[in-house]
Amino acid sequence: MQGDVYKALAEAVRTAGGIDIIGVCDGIGRTGVLFSGAQVLQRYVRGRKKVGVTFNITGASDTNGQAALVQNLSDICENLRTAEYSITGFDNAGAEITSYPAPIQHDDKTWIYSARVQLNGYIQE
Repeated sequence: MQGDVYKALAEAVRTAGGIDIIGVCDGIGRTGVLFSGAQVLQRYVRGRKKVGVTFNITGASDTNGQAALVQNLSDICENLRTAEYSITGFDNAGAEITSYPAPIQHDDKTWIYSARVQLNGYIQE
């Protein structure tokens, strides 16, 4: 897959999910989407492939805001799962939630949670 397709996919996920930035979340109350891998799910004749592209959705909160953050990330995942995507070069796109929000890092004041969504679609080589 070409780099432009990855950028288009990340932007489509950011927009559909109402996510603040492409990249790791950059502060309390903010969310981010980050590309975390791709795999070929099935190959077809004439160069067509079904691929899965995985994105981590991250968010940060203070200690007292963890429940609200988990709810926000869950809502984002659900929005991504039900969204309709129109991405040039990536046909029949649809998302599935592969990991619900869970803490990945914390200190005395800040908790960072992450969820994972896989966008599946078809590309032509």
